[in-house]
Parts: sequence; structure tokens; C-alpha cells
Amino acid sequence: MKERTSQLRRPRRILQRASILYKKRWKRLSPSDLQKVEALLSSLQAAIDSEDVTRAADLAREVGPLFNGPLKRPLIMQVKEIALALLFALVLATVVRSMWFEPMRIPSGSMRPSFQELDHLVASKTAFGINIPLLPAHFAFDPSLINRTDVFIFTSEGMDISDQDTRNFLIFPSKRRLIKRCMGKPGDTLYFYGGKIYGIDSEGADLAVLRESPWIQEVEAVPFISFEGKISLGPKTPGSPLQPLLFHQMNQPVGKMRLDARGAAHGELLISTGEWIPEKPAKASKEHLHTYAQLYGMDNYAKARLLTRQEVVKFSSALSENLPDVPLYLELRHHPLLTYPRPQEVQRAYGPRPYLNPEVSLIPLSKQHLERLLSHLFTSRFVVKGGYVTPERSDSPNSQDLSHKPCFKDVPDGRYEFEKGTLYLVGHAGIRKIAPQDHPLNSHSIENIQRLFNLGVEFSTLLAPSASNQTYYPSRFVYFRDGDLCLFGHPLLTSDDPTLVAFNDIEEARARSASSHRPYLPFKDLGPPLKEGRPDLDRLRTFGLRIPDKMYLGLGDNYSSSGDSRYFGFIPESNIQGTPLLILWPLGKRFGLPPHSAPSLMTWPTLTLWGLAALILAMLGALKLRERRKVLFVKLSAGDDDLKSVKRPQSRAHLQ
Repeated sequence: MKERTSQLRRPRRILQRASILYKKRWKRLSPSDLQKVEALLSSLQAAIDSEDVTRAADLAREVGPLFNGPLKRPLIMQVKEIALALLFALVLATVVRSMWFEPMRIPSGSMRPSFQELDHLVASKTAFGINIPLLPAHFAFDPSLINRTDVFIFTSEGMDISDQDTRNFLIFPSKRRLIKRCMGKPGDTLYFYGGKIYGIDSEGADLAVLRESPWIQEVEAVPFISFEGKISLGPKTPGSPLQPLLFHQMNQPVGKMRLDARGAAHGELLISTGEWIPEKPAKASKEHLHTYAQLYGMDNYAKARLLTRQEVVKFSSALSENLPDVPLYLELRHHPLLTYPRPQEVQRAYGPRPYLNPEVSLIPLSKQHLERLLSHLFTSRFVVKGGYVTPERSDSPNSQDLSHKPCFKDVPDGRYEFEKGTLYLVGHAGIRKIAPQDHPLNSHSIENIQRLFNLGVEFSTLLAPSASNQTYYPSRFVYFRDGDLCLFGHPLLTSDDPTLVAFNDIEEARARSASSHRPYLPFKDLGPPLKEGRPDLDRLRTFGLRIPDKMYLGLGDNYSSSGDSRYFGFIPESNIQGTPLLILWPLGKRFGLPPHSAPSLMTWPTLTLWGLAALILAMLGALKLRERRKVLFVKLSAGDDDLKSVKRPQSRAHLQ
């Protein structure tokens, strides 16, 4: 019985297809063609009903030529069917990509080392809720499914992010999707120290997971991109014709500078006073001396560049007397303040802008220190062509403009990157191999070490040492952790290193000898925000970063070149869409599960979507089975004897 049924499948499919075309075309057929088609399809239907396999097969072969004859579909019908099929496929793919899963490609290195340029992922869209297609919204959402230190994907729609427009399948308008690590949930209060994040939740419980999670042990956390952050104009104040300048960190106004109207007539930027915008802490000085620098733990971090002895004398504002004879000096900029030292005006291409004049310190580095630095060095992925270097951005072509591009004349053309002190040659589709030790970029020369450190993130000559109050400064950060001075996530100078001991003594001496009207804030280890092993609530609540309701903090693992919440602010809950599920490319050690908690397949959003999909498939299967079992062909025209009396439109060929 089963064998006979399977043998009738092809005749059934042919009859079904012919019946559909017959229903659409029968009024346009000539009487002779109509009679032939109806007779043949009636006979095939009868053979199938009687399960006459041999006759059904013979009749099916006779029906075949009808598809190129009387039942041939007009071109307009074929185009319409193809268009509808494509539209249905696009809509279905869009719904699947928005609500279920989506293939993605990483365009930049903002999530290094967890994800690299040209990585191909599959993202789960049911990890936290059920998304509404093409909108930054959810049918349902469960915040408890988002784990701190896990990676999430969100849309940029409605956020302060430039160049966010894109299209799905080149048709449907959409917004770019970004991938970051969730380091704060609604109600959390966070503070940065030692490359880690300390914090408490809305109930005051210690968020130890932010520093103990296995997924972030190789990840550093830095609370700012630049000392000034974003700058905007604030509302006018009574008695002043000029609008104050607002400084934004985490895209929130946190500092204000009032301008002196005397300079307005000359196009100058005269700064009269500076103040901290958040409510003044009770322990802060009257001049708001520390508050901006202490914000979120900024005073625990310094921006750094390497200088030669000659460059220290020429370009550094740090004390340069009695300098020891060493290959290079680490210049540290720290404690950005709105009051002391006096902020400066810097003329840029787009007009005068304020420059926070931070404290400056120097640390002499020996050859052993430089070797340690090289052993952990990382850079952006970069392209060398004709000796000129450009940071690679896989989502945009390299600029042909050679201005501000560093020139590495000794380096062969190719794509390169440093990771954990190892130089890689980057080939097609992001596949890497270790470069030979004699490669010019592996040189331990002072010139090579300095250029890789100072230029190795942005690869722009604007960051080469050129002034003491230089506007552009490398995205290299130094911080203390448990007494050690750390760089690249590892101690550069241990607490017992004589160089660090001498540096600490000099910093304390500078602070003691400074005058009361021009105090000096030393760069030293302030320690984590803990008291007796528990969170220091006063310090956290005074200077910590509080995450608003229905907002999340998303940071890139590569703090040096990541546009994240430090730039565009908190991420609305409605924008969160999913999480990476698998790394599909490149093959190798990184293939498989991403470096975060694997999303559970037993959550209610996942089970709901899979259950709904199973229900739809079951209904479609039942409809198809019903279609197969019912009578496939029903004659629509009059009987054979009355065929001539049937009124139907005639084609021009019939009239001839």
C-alpha cells in the first residue's frame, strides 16, 4: 500500500500543478484545447483515485507537454510569481533575522581580543526576549536573562551614534547593530580601579562578578576615552551673554566652564570658572578641585606616551631636571581638572576649543622595562602600503590621502597586528600567522618601540610628540593595581621596583612642596573602593557611575579603540536584541562558543519561538496533507455536449 502511494506522488504533483493552471487559464483556452485538457486531467484524476499506478504514470507523461502548450503560464504571471516569492522570502528572512537568529560579521577591532575583525558569528535573537521586527522594541523582554560581563547585541537607533543608517538585503531601511559587553545593569553604581570595575547593585550588594568573571580576566576597563569627553554648549546664564561649555562623560554632562565675555569680541575662548555639575559632595573642596578628576575613578588612570630625552626637554611640561640616562621616558597625564591648573584654549581646525591641562609626571624606563612593555604590546590591525600605514577598517575603504599617515619605510606591504607582544601577518578573510622574528616590526630598537607605542592604535602622525599641551594623545592608559603600575593589563613596574619607589617619593614631594593656591595632585595608588573587604559605599555613591532605569552600560573589550557607552552613553533596554551564539569563522582555536556565558536554550523566549515555529510547520504540513488527499481536479466548464455554448473571451489567434 505504501509503495503504491509513493509511486503515485509524482502523478499527484503533476495533476495538482496542472489543476492550478487550469483554474487560472480555462476561460482563455480554445474549445478544442479546453476539451483536451479537461479530458486528460479527468482521466488522470480517475487513475489516481483508483490507484492505477501504470495508467496514472502514462497519463502524467501526457500531461507534461501541456505546461509548454495550452497551460503555459504567461510571462506576466511568471514575473508576478517570482516577485511574490522573493518578497515572501525577504519578509521571512527579515523576521527570522530580527526575532530568531542572524549571521553577523565583525567590522572593527573594538571587541578585541574576544572578537576580531572579519569574525563571522551567529547571533541568537531570543536570548533575552521576543523582538519586534525592524523596530527597537520587544513583544516581551526579561532583564533577568542578561548577565553582567556577557556580550550583547543592540541596535543604534535613537542613540547618539553617527553613521548608523543601513539596509537589510539592500531593501529594508535599518540601523547598524553593535556588539559590546554588558558591564552594568539598571540601578548599578560602578567605579573604575586597576583596570577593573567595582560596584554595587540597586540593593547595595557587591558586584564581585564584574572583576571575578572568567570572561573578563584578559579585559581591561577604563572609564573615559579623553579627559574632555564630548563638549557642547549649555543654556545661557543670567548676566552673561555667552553660553557655558559642558563636558560630557558617558554622554552625560558632568562639568561646566563659564566663559569670560571679554574675549568674545576677539574670537578668543577665555575661561573664567569651572565647576562639577553633579551635586557637590560634602567632602569636596570649595573649588571643586578633585571632583571632576575623581569622577567614576578617573584619577586612578593616566594617559601615557613615550618620549626620548630630547623630547622631554622640548615637549614635556613635567620636571626635566636631573633626568637619569635611560632610553625612553613614560610621560603620564593625569588628574584632569576644571580649576587648577587653568584650562587652556587650543585652536583646532573647527575653531577654539578648551583643553583640560592635566598634571604631568615622568617615569624613566630602562631596557628591561621596555622589554617587558614589548612582551605585552598590542596594536590595532593596520595596513602597510608603499611604506605608509593606515589602521584597517573593514567597513570602509582605506583613504588615499597620505596626510597624517605614518611612514614605516622599512616595513614590507601587508596587513599586521600585535597581540600580547606577538606580531601577526593577517591574510585573506582575517586568517593570521605569526611573523618571523627577523621582521622589521619585531625590532627592539628605541625608534620602533616608540612608534608602535605612540602610534599603534590610531596610526596618525597627529599623535607623534610635538607639543607639551598636545591636543591629540595616544590611547594608551596606565593605572595602579595593588601597588603595581600596570600597562596592557600587566605590571610594568612592580611595587618593589626601585624606579617605582623613587617615582612615588617624587610625587609625594611635589604634592608637599606645592603652594595652596596651586596645589599638585600626585599620581599614586589610591586603592580599590573597599573598606574591610566590602564596598566603600560613600566613595561609590559620591563618585560612582549610576546606571538609570531601563538602561545598560556596554563597553568594548578593546578600551583603546572602542566607541561604546563612554562615548554614546547608556544603551536603552528597548534596543537590546540578542547575543552571539557561535563563532563560525575563522576556523581554529576561536571557532565555537564566544567568550561569555552560553545563552540557555531553555529560556521562555527561546521555547516560545521554537514552539511557535513548530506549530506553524505542523499546520502547513497538515494543510499540505489535506491538499494531497482531496480531489485535485474539478471541471469548471460546461459539459462536453454544451461546450460550444460556453461564453469565454477569445484570443486573437482563435478569431483567425
